Amino acid sequence: KIPEKLLIPSHFVNAMRELYNYERKYDEVILLADRVLSNEKYLDKKIVKEIRYWLCLSLARKKDSRLTIEVMKINGADHNFLLGFYYRMTGRFNEALIKFNEVREMSPNFYRAKRELIQVYLNTEDYDSAYALSKETYHIDKNNPYNLQSYFRCLLKLEGKSATDKLLELINNLSTNLSEKSDEMYR
Repeated sequence: KIPEKLLIPSHFVNAMRELYNYERKYDEVILLADRVLSNEKYLDKKIVKEIRYWLCLSLARKKDSRLTIEVMKINGADHNFLLGFYYRMTGRFNEALIKFNEVREMSPNFYRAKRELIQVYLNTEDYDSAYALSKETYHIDKNNPYNLQSYFRCLLKLEGKSATDKLLELINNLSTNLSEKSDEMYR
């Protein structure tokens, strides 16, 4: 145990980011966030917002309804994004669509909202809607494995064998991408 006075909140944010993105230890993110937020009144508002953001992402992943309380302390596009993410994770796809589209109205270039919206379209088998967005996000960032995968799924569903060359190109891009996630998706 490290004494509370020696803990630096920005280190917590970095630790939460690592635990969430790479180790998928959502319970630990929640514990860290709760620990830091217990002294919220002494912290910079930007740090508090970021810590609460990672807390909400983890709560959504755990399908924990506590998210609906914590997200009320976040405003704007992030608020709607986090609610949409929670709704997607809990299978409430119509509500997720509403929230992600609200995010896009507020902030048209909110990249994560586009990616989540694609997932909702794929989950609801609305491949036509998913295709347009997945193609757009793929062309913005061809190295992102999530973009590759969603574009691949749409092409496979909508064009099938007629898109064989493009599908093989996407698979090859996944195989040569250095990220762990790309390797997992490739396999």
